Amino acid sequence: MNKLSFNKLITGLLAVGLIGSGIGPFVEANDLGSSFWLTGFLITITVIALFNFKGYLEFPLQLICLLFTCHRYFPANQRFSFSWMVAFLRTSLQYFDPVQRAEFNFLPSNMALLFITLFMLMLVKLIISYDLWMLPFLAILCYLLILTVFNGTDHFWQMVRLLVMGFLLSSWLGQSEIDQGQYWQRHGKGLLLLSGCLVMAWQLPIRLPQMHQRIQMASQPLRASIRSQSFYQMIEFARGNGQSATTGFSENDRELGGSVIPNDEIVFLARQQAPHYWKVENKDYYSGRGWESSETKREVISQEILVVDEGHRRYQEDGESIELTLPNPLRYVPKPQGRLSWPLPDSYRVNQMLEYNTENHRFYVNLGPENSAESVLRYRYFPPDYTLAELEASQVAEVGEVNLRYLQLPDRLPERVVELANQITANSSTGYERVKAIEDYLKNTGNFRYSMEEAETVPTDQDYVDFFLFESQVGYCEHFSSSMVVLARALGIPARWAKGFSEGRVTQSHDDGTKTYSITNENAHAWPEIYFQGVGWVPFEPTKSFVSSEQVALTTVAQSDRPETSGDSQELLPSSNSQEELPENSATTHSAQRPEQEATAEDKSKTKGIKQTLQWFLVIALSLCLLAGVIFRGRLMLGWWCLKVRYLPNFHFVNAYEELLRLLGRERYRLPSETVHQYMTRLTDDYPDHMENFKQLTDKYEGIIYRSTTDVGLTDSERLNLLSLVPLILLLKEKPGKTD
Repeated sequence: MNKLSFNKLITGLLAVGLIGSGIGPFVEANDLGSSFWLTGFLITITVIALFNFKGYLEFPLQLICLLFTCHRYFPANQRFSFSWMVAFLRTSLQYFDPVQRAEFNFLPSNMALLFITLFMLMLVKLIISYDLWMLPFLAILCYLLILTVFNGTDHFWQMVRLLVMGFLLSSWLGQSEIDQGQYWQRHGKGLLLLSGCLVMAWQLPIRLPQMHQRIQMASQPLRASIRSQSFYQMIEFARGNGQSATTGFSENDRELGGSVIPNDEIVFLARQQAPHYWKVENKDYYSGRGWESSETKREVISQEILVVDEGHRRYQEDGESIELTLPNPLRYVPKPQGRLSWPLPDSYRVNQMLEYNTENHRFYVNLGPENSAESVLRYRYFPPDYTLAELEASQVAEVGEVNLRYLQLPDRLPERVVELANQITANSSTGYERVKAIEDYLKNTGNFRYSMEEAETVPTDQDYVDFFLFESQVGYCEHFSSSMVVLARALGIPARWAKGFSEGRVTQSHDDGTKTYSITNENAHAWPEIYFQGVGWVPFEPTKSFVSSEQVALTTVAQSDRPETSGDSQELLPSSNSQEELPENSATTHSAQRPEQEATAEDKSKTKGIKQTLQWFLVIALSLCLLAGVIFRGRLMLGWWCLKVRYLPNFHFVNAYEELLRLLGRERYRLPSETVHQYMTRLTDDYPDHMENFKQLTDKYEGIIYRSTTDVGLTDSERLNLLSLVPLILLLKEKPGKTD
């Protein structure tokens, strides 16, 4: 065992700080609970490495520490003993072959713990015994980046800690032969620059959100190219247990957020006359993380003709027949909003396969080994009948008219959400105006962007809607619809969350005037419904790039009832009778096409945005060049001196030699009382190969200075002698020495 030096002690402390940056994220990713034992393991093996025990002592000590740490996390109801060690190693290693054959796309926690402890042993050895810090630094940085990308977790501060520890460790390992005063003289500026960069990296996204969004707009072509190469699909596949987070109808909405990728598998085909949204269910309870149904009571349906509605005051008398073709059995029945008259198939009635929840308005199809679902369903649909004038005249429903659960909000909803709702509707006088103001804010005037792939995972301690409204501002239909429901409830307006599918895409036209629509998983969609007194539940569409046919029809009818003020006036929205005029929502819940007016506005500002972004990139590039110049100033000065010595014809010897002394002085300080000859002797004591050339140059310099020898400029041999000392400067740079 060797005596512990002060330098090694500082190196060990910095090594613990650097390697420890990855312990917390590892424990969190593998659900190990506390990081206490892993941190203790790191400190213990660092102490063992610092004392540099003999090999026959070091290895057993490290092995005992490793196994003891594993026992603290996986005791298996046993004491720490030899039998436990054998059982743990056998259990861990049995996963090795399946993982190697890629049968698992994850690493079991006990095997991951075994690997990480072995990896930590290697990293400590590299730093303590070999003064190699770069490989451990890069390994931990890559691990944190992998967790950020594939687990969707935020490890910004761990990366900041890693960068600081890496910088300090590299500086400390390079200053072993420099006294403290010269150390801070050499590295003080670098520390200040690092601190400035960290502060800028922290504050710029907060202080300059406009720049952040201009960069997002300018990078849209690049992100589209990445998306076309299935990069996001690869990431999403790796995130789940063999399953990609794809578009489609999901039963579980308790945790919303995160990116998704399109899935164009056909869910059902619908033959009908006019397009509309297809509702599957409503949900009313918002937890702050997602949606649930507070009422789960179901009723078995056994009557021959089922008639259901959602409590609207009146319905249109002329309904239409709808035929659904199901390529695969579904556990739900998609339906339009309104009254439904459905002659039930015999198999549904006899086998009691169909249940209905009158609160969330969902059909449940009970599939089983003995129950074969119908592949074709036919029912008649009657849309609700109300006008825009009725909505404008309607008041917000009183508490007695609508259940209180449609006003429910989490107790911990941030106050700024309520403040935003009041701010958005400050100039609105009626309930309908307030609802439309919220819809317009989310869809048009607010600073929000639609994206499936770039939607962020919500941090565990934040509200889903609050995070979307104030921080990420990037999402898809679930984000926009949930936000509108919460903002409406914050104003005391009853609202609920609806999910299902959008209209789909026309695939065939028939002679009787009907069309066949193909509805795929890409059409999975969510939207808000608002309750108006005397009318009922009305759907709205706050999601960017989407246009609901119900809203289009409502607006078109209202405009046709108003007198024309100009012969050139045009409808603000396309007619509901023209499918070609409506945007084709071939990708809905999690993909969409921009409306033409939105695309035009973006195209007009694209050139200006790109120019502004390029200006910022230029400023950043110049700043980085300036920073690089400061950091690598010594090497730049050396390179510039070499160019002058080699190519400058009238470069005088005295000037060349004095610049050489300044370059050497950056690596080895010249004492005020030290002559040039003494300085030369001290520098070349450890490098005798450079003694002769340096002595010749020094003798000539002293002759010119003290004996007034004429300086006629550099000769070719003198240029070669000067350049031959460049390796000496580099050697001194790699191994700095003391000043005395």
